[in-house]
Parts: sequence; C-alpha cells; structure tokens
Amino acid sequence: PQMQPVSSASRSGRSSSPSVDQWPKAIGTPAVRRPGTSNHGIRPGGAASVAVNILAMGAKVNCLGIVGDDAAGAELCRQLSLAGANVDNLLTLPGRPTTVKERFIGLAQHRHGQQMLRADSEDSSELPKAIQEQLVTSIKEQLLKAEAVCLEDYNKGLLSKYVCRQAIDLAKKAGKPILVDPARIADFSKYAW
Repeated sequence: PQMQPVSSASRSGRSSSPSVDQWPKAIGTPAVRRPGTSNHGIRPGGAASVAVNILAMGAKVNCLGIVGDDAAGAELCRQLSLAGANVDNLLTLPGRPTTVKERFIGLAQHRHGQQMLRADSEDSSELPKAIQEQLVTSIKEQLLKAEAVCLEDYNKGLLSKYVCRQAIDLAKKAGKPILVDPARIADFSKYAW
C-alpha cells in the first residue's frame, strides 16, 4: 500500500496547494509558501489506492506488505482500516520510511489545479531476506482465506523476484486467480506462471 503523501507495499500521498508569491528571475523557479494543514489532502496511493478501489466495489481486502514505523505508516493503516481493509498483515519496519509522495499543486488563474512539483520520500531497496520470508509465510497463511491474489508492484523493494515467485506459485497451487500490475521494469519474468 502507499499513501499519497502508502512502500511498495505502502505509500502515502499528500497534495498541497501552495501560493506562488513570485517568479525570482535569478533562479527561474517559482517561490512557494507551504499552506496550512487545511489545504493538505492525504490519501492512500499506489497499492493502497488499489485496495481502496477494490473495497469500493464491495470485495473484502486483506493487505499484505510493509509500512514504516512512522506517522505516514500509522496514517495509512488508519485510512485503510476505515475503508474496511484488514491491515493485520502489514509489517511495520523500523528504520524504513513509508513511501510518501508529496505533490505541490498550483492554480492557473485560480481555476485549474496543475502539479508543479512532486517530492518523494522512500527507500526502494530490496527487503532483507528475513522480512521476505515473513511475507511469504503471511501469504501462505492468508491464501487459505483468499478468493484471489492481487500483486501491485511499484518497484519499491517489496515484491522481489523471490516474493513474486513464491506468491504466484502458492496461489497457482491453491487454484486462486492471480492478478498482476507489474512494475515499470524491463524484465517481467518474475511475474510468469
């Protein structure tokens, strides 16, 4: 899941509507003033937004993945829970931030919002083997209750080749449909079944 401002498993998203005070000629970029919290919107992004969309269609969702031991991770879990998702299988990893993508939205003549800038906070390195094994164990346990498996890969380190292969092989053996939204990578072999 992700927040928009919920890693690969989790990312958070935040939208800001800054006011452009001036366009300093010396640097050629607008100077923005961060707005107060009333103009911020925080919502699940990435895999978490897919989970929320599936919930909106009336299905049950059991999220498996990671979040950081931070405010963004707690907020992501809170929002997913409020939407109706089971977040009991989201692992909290100290020292690894929840992916946050903060978008700065400007207004053209105070009418049309347009993204001016996005600031990302993330760690997309592959997870340690011990954490990958924990995820595979959770997949094995939760697969018994699942009707389908949905892999949302945003290339944030969660869905390594090993985790993908294990998830796909386990779902295949259990006769569960497998849906894959692949990362933008050159080699899709880790998704083959």
